Amino acid sequence: MEYSGSYSPKVSVVVPTYNEAGTIGPLIREVNSAAAKLHPRIVVVDDGSMDGTRDEARWAGKSMDVTIIERGSRMGFGTAISDGLNAALHLAPDYIVTMDADLSHAPGDLPRLVEACSEGTLVIGSRYIERGRSPGLGMGRRLVSRLGNWAARETLAIPVRDCTSGFRCYHHEIVEAILPKLCSRGYDIQIETLYRTLEWGFKVVEVPIEFSPRRVGRSKLEAREAMRYFKTLNSLKTNRS
Repeated sequence: MEYSGSYSPKVSVVVPTYNEAGTIGPLIREVNSAAAKLHPRIVVVDDGSMDGTRDEARWAGKSMDVTIIERGSRMGFGTAISDGLNAALHLAPDYIVTMDADLSHAPGDLPRLVEACSEGTLVIGSRYIERGRSPGLGMGRRLVSRLGNWAARETLAIPVRDCTSGFRCYHHEIVEAILPKLCSRGYDIQIETLYRTLEWGFKVVEVPIEFSPRRVGRSKLEAREAMRYFKTLNSLKTNRS
């Protein structure tokens, strides 16, 4: 990535973790390698892991700019995202990237998300636009994802193909605006942050990514997360301001 003159944007990368000891180290190293020109400041928000995730993050981040927030107990993915966004703002970045810890989001795509971002813009790494892909994803998971995205578009009239993608780049002023209103505790945070962004009148664009199945460990998605997601959709629709 090339920037005019000596300018290089300040980028913070928020990574929520829960029992991701097998991937957090490689992720930190790959992010720093792929986005070396951006000098990323990584914020790992650990949700009470019991498998050594925090130790792996410390080891990988020894010579890098990594902050680890230890929350002690499992409080939920949504609150981890909110805490991470809040911590990232204190680093005074131009842009804040969120991504999964399981390497399903390719660190090599991170610079493209940042490059596509500008003032007042949220960039979403999308599986469901031209050149976006999700190879190897099981049929059941694919159907759930498609259903969730269809429901978001229909319920809230959101003009986005991949509403549930967690690989995003926010201009800092968006996070400053929406953070005080966020209340989601689970994976419904993805739809709430998107809805709040549009509610404030900010711009949303999508860039294609390749989403890969996790390399190790197991998915944290549970049936109750789906129930919470649809409950949040209805709540946002009912309480439109």
